[in-house]
Amino acid sequence: MSITRAIGQAADVLRLLPIGGPSCCNIAVTNVCNATCDFCNYAKDKDFVTEKKWLDPERLTRALDILHARGVRYITFSGGEPMLHPKMMEMISAVAFRGMRPAMVTNGSALTERNMEARAEAGLKTLFISIDSPDADKHEKNRGLPGVFEKIKAGNAKLKALGIKTVASCTINRLIGDFEELFAAHIKSETMLHWDEPSASVRARRRRTYEALVLADDPIPVPPHAAEISAAADLLAQHI
Repeated sequence: MSITRAIGQAADVLRLLPIGGPSCCNIAVTNVCNATCDFCNYAKDKDFVTEKKWLDPERLTRALDILHARGVRYITFSGGEPMLHPKMMEMISAVAFRGMRPAMVTNGSALTERNMEARAEAGLKTLFISIDSPDADKHEKNRGLPGVFEKIKAGNAKLKALGIKTVASCTINRLIGDFEELFAAHIKSETMLHWDEPSASVRARRRRTYEALVLADDPIPVPPHAAEISAAADLLAQHI
């Protein structure tokens, strides 16, 4: 990164501090997935997905302009499996072009050398890689992706060489068993560790938060740019 760009980014952060600093937006680009995770409704062997959907890159670019104007500087792409989106590189580039930091969540099945290099060139900064268990057999059985564990291990080294930060995304589940073993595995592979809760827990927590806000004697006011952020979300939702 050039000194001029680094100074520009620092100035941008300082400008955003009065409104809480740079914000993050998570965007699901597809409901299609090639895995069979037991705890996920997007699994290809379930009936939850009745119509395959893909986010339109043009709609994304229009939404990014709104989000950037309102202080969003971090975009995380998820799915389904976002690496299956045929226009993924185009969307990563659109984020990076606007001075925002693109990240992506993946099950690791598409971590070929060509794919990793293409995403690095497009501007990807962080890759969250799903890990269900420190045991390769258990992880691959749950995912329905034979050989993916070794692909992740090999890909992790390549991604680091390309300057992409890797983070292990772990959904708390019965496959973990020994948490110390899981931590040891990530320390050995030098990956960061990120915990994710099952969707039911997330929904329950959101409901409790919503009830706390609505029922509070002194409710939290609506954020100043909520209408514009909502407009960007609506723009994306029209296509997926």
